[in-house]
Amino acid sequence: MHGCPPPTNRGECDYRLNGGEAIRLRQGDGVFVNSETLHSADNPSPGAVMSCVTFSPLFLTGQPSGTIYADHVLPVLNRRFAGMRLQADRDADVVEEIRAITALGVGGDTVALEYVEHVARLWRLALAAFGRQTIGTAGAIEMRRGRRMRTMLAFIQQHFGDDIDVAEISDSAGIGRTECFRLFKRHTGAGPGDYLLAYRLRRAAVMLASGGGGVAIVGRRCGFRDASYFGKRFKERYGVTPGEYRARHRT
Repeated sequence: MHGCPPPTNRGECDYRLNGGEAIRLRQGDGVFVNSETLHSADNPSPGAVMSCVTFSPLFLTGQPSGTIYADHVLPVLNRRFAGMRLQADRDADVVEEIRAITALGVGGDTVALEYVEHVARLWRLALAAFGRQTIGTAGAIEMRRGRRMRTMLAFIQQHFGDDIDVAEISDSAGIGRTECFRLFKRHTGAGPGDYLLAYRLRRAAVMLASGGGGVAIVGRRCGFRDASYFGKRFKERYGVTPGEYRARHRT
């Protein structure tokens, strides 16, 4: 998938591509994320809001063939660069097109055609911008490490509700415990256990806000077998108990 998760609509955001140094995005800035690039975002201060546009490399062609795909999509995939920073002043045309896409919504008889029109324009503008600056071309070793990291993240996403541990996470990618910790620290800033806990809490927050069941049920679905431990960890992260969080978001 190709993604353009800009622009920072409010506040600031630290964005990382393939575990590299943080890119500080300020209001109006953004970043293009190339296919198969691991990426993460962190808010240095609360209240940051971002817009995101994600689309498949096949969005414009429907299949991996034809002139458009060969001339205007495949070369970007083959370059293997992680992404590109978008600055509010220098890349204003790209950022504005992203805002236009996120404002389209889902209604209207021709909205699907409008999406195609705007994404095609966005891609044309992005191609012109790629010549100005790109971030991090990945070598074979880094690509292999990236695949292992994606495998472990997918394992967590599929099994976060189960009683899994670090050994199972590392085994899912066929690597040892030390390499597992190294990859998680580089790409997420946290160890695999801490990442798993944070992921479970995020999923629990979504379920509580969307009516995914009572507090005890949500806790069990997210891998917390001890209700008191779930409540303690949830309050540490969100400042309120799971029950209070559920009540706030359902009123």
